[in-house]
Amino acid sequence: MPAEVLRRISWGFRRYLISDDPKLTHKHTPPLEGIPWKYAQVMRAAMKITRHLMGFRQNDGPFNHDLYLKAYALEQQAGKTPPPMFRNALLDEAQDPSSILVGIAERFQVPLIIVGDTYQSIYAF
Repeated sequence: MPAEVLRRISWGFRRYLISDDPKLTHKHTPPLEGIPWKYAQVMRAAMKITRHLMGFRQNDGPFNHDLYLKAYALEQQAGKTPPPMFRNALLDEAQDPSSILVGIAERFQVPLIIVGDTYQSIYAF
């Protein structure tokens, strides 16, 4: 696989991980001009890589914070997580959360307390 194709797939996968979207789609991938593969080829390869990486439990890793957070969000979206055992949720650093964190917090369906500082930024989403 050409290095430029892998770079685009990697970039798209990272965008997918921080999104609250259930599936990897064209909106996660960067523009594909100037690479030797067609869009359909890139997406097939990206989906295969995504399935492998998201299967970190079955294939013994590798995994990181973004992967297990995405796995939790996908389970939550599918209704496979127990209801929360708390009455409120707190979302700190709300000045720059990823859409996946917002989605997880909203799906708890409890009052959400949002705290942030508009003069501070931790992440570069």
